Amino acid sequence: MIETVEWERWASRLAIARGGGLVRRAVEVLLPDAKVAALWVSGSRAAGTADEHSDVDIRIHAPGGTEEDFARWLETLQREPRVRWRLSKLGPAVWNYECLFAGDVPVDLLVFAANEAPGVSVDSVVFKGGAALKPAAGPLLVKETVVGEREARALLDGAEIDLQKFEKLFARGERLGAWFLLEAVRFSVLRLAYVAVRGKDCGPKAVQTLASLKAIRQRIADEGGGQGREWLRRMEAEGTPEEGAARMEDLLREIRPRIGKDGGARA
Repeated sequence: MIETVEWERWASRLAIARGGGLVRRAVEVLLPDAKVAALWVSGSRAAGTADEHSDVDIRIHAPGGTEEDFARWLETLQREPRVRWRLSKLGPAVWNYECLFAGDVPVDLLVFAANEAPGVSVDSVVFKGGAALKPAAGPLLVKETVVGEREARALLDGAEIDLQKFEKLFARGERLGAWFLLEAVRFSVLRLAYVAVRGKDCGPKAVQTLASLKAIRQRIADEGGGQGREWLRRMEAEGTPEEGAARMEDLLREIRPRIGKDGGARA
């Protein structure tokens, strides 16, 4: 049985974390809701390995939940005009909501709406429904494996992007892994767009902080003109991982010819 941790005791350290207020509101809106059967935090924040730029991975099991339910929940959280959420549909009953540009700490809400509870990584911190959850037999995401972490770092460091990996992941039903690799590719495409607009790389570390991401997108929009804004629109469009992978492939074909061999933008 997975042990349930008292939220107030665990959350006391969030008071000093950047963006902790939004995380606290997210959990405190979801925790008492009758439709939420289980709620937990996973990833580096749960494992105690997070740094100041790490996101907060909040996981929710809401059997029978709908997108309308979450639209209502997110509306409660969206008190500031600059807070917005991007929805990625990972399956008929698995949705991912990413918080963009809210303070300095990204918040990632992953919702499982099927009746059967999902597996939970062993280093997760559970605040509700621990007795009904089962520990996962192995890593849940590609990034939690040694190979997956190496691939993700290579992508963020500008290595060649192999979109064939998506087809293999889809074939094996590893939609969460496919989604993570898609996010890594999206960051890589963002860097390429920045190079195409500014003639220099923004650096792999820059795409790991929300404040930097906002500045990078703003540069692309301001200095890339209509083309830059169109690239951003297509990068952030909603849709399935398959649709996202197809968009990223099209963007790569458009952006790469604009970048010279020396890594600068072509005139």
